[in-house]
This record gives sequence, structure tokens and C-alpha cells, in this order.
Amino acid sequence: MDHGRIIERGNHKELMKQRGTYYRLYTGGLELD
Repeated sequence: MDHGRIIERGNHKELMKQRGTYYRLYTGGLELD
């Protein structure tokens, strides 16, 4: 979610393959404010 909006959809495997926001959050590559 980004500002209350869903930005990616899928199961864990699909989201990891996309290497998007979920991937960066899961692998620690995304800083949270």
C-alpha cells in the first residue's frame, strides 16, 4: 500500500518475482519513515 492505495498484487512468490515495493520491503531494501 502507498498512501492507502494498493500498489502491487499477488502471492509472496509472485511479488518477489516482480522485485517491486514488496520485494524491497521483504529484503530490507526499503527505508520506512
